[in-house]
Amino acid sequence: MRPARILAAIVGCLILAGCLLITFSAFFNPVQQVFVLAAPLAPWAIIGYILAGLLLFVGRAPRWLSIAVGLIAVAGLIVHVTWIAPSFRAPSPTPDANLRVVQLNTNRGQADPLEVRALLAKTKPDVFVMAEATPDFLKEINANGAVGPGGIVAEYAEVPPGQMLGVVTYSRFPITFEDSTTVSDGAYSFKVHAPSPFNLIALHTAEPLVAYENYRRDYANLLPMVKEGHRPLLVVGDLNATVDSLPVKQLAELGLRDAATEAGSGWQPTWPSGLGLLTLDHVMFSDGFAVARTSTVQVPGSDHLALIVDLKGPA
Repeated sequence: MRPARILAAIVGCLILAGCLLITFSAFFNPVQQVFVLAAPLAPWAIIGYILAGLLLFVGRAPRWLSIAVGLIAVAGLIVHVTWIAPSFRAPSPTPDANLRVVQLNTNRGQADPLEVRALLAKTKPDVFVMAEATPDFLKEINANGAVGPGGIVAEYAEVPPGQMLGVVTYSRFPITFEDSTTVSDGAYSFKVHAPSPFNLIALHTAEPLVAYENYRRDYANLLPMVKEGHRPLLVVGDLNATVDSLPVKQLAELGLRDAATEAGSGWQPTWPSGLGLLTLDHVMFSDGFAVARTSTVQVPGSDHLALIVDLKGPA
């Protein structure tokens, strides 16, 4: 074999090994950090399995190896396509939306305040949840009329003194604080006094890559809060997890559904804003809601795309 073909075969085997790690992680969801980090890459394994098969073919690997890798790659491809396919099926008929939710990670207040105002002016959300909102950033978007009294989204969801950690919520309807739990960047429960009231949990968890133990603690505290939360319920925030991650699956076991998946939006990554690798921002909803559509919008200065979700709210 020529050196280039040998290299292609070696790279193909390495890619296949990585894809198998991802498949194992997304299927069994072990709690060790390496598996937690691998599971969100499940959509990318589709490309990986195809690439591994092609490289082994180009590399002219021994026949037995080519057949074995080919069978494994086809099986892996079928598994991952089966997992992602439901997210491309839109609801039929599409519900008539009467509630719009916008979620944005402000990148520690680096999102452009004027662009945030433009986003709100265009989307006119009923609920607006921000992560990593700094005091200076909040002053700017209050001053420019994006939020606050007289602003586009006027009602501030106030939390008890000393509990503000960067998750900030505004609503078009009156909104009152109900509860909180220990999550790295905040997790708060509110009652939204819409014509048909509902509950809202706004949150932002730690990143499993840099603060794994905090990430585990965050979900250990969050899941009981969600389980005990009054329905109908929305859970909105930067979850630092995807639908292939164990925490999101656990939220689903508590009766919540992911809006982007249920809307048939397909694979809709929200981070990083320039590349779109992972879907970390979510709106999840309980019975009593139906989703019509979801979309994402780039906000200059933020490393996340803003997530816009149109729902049919409780009757």
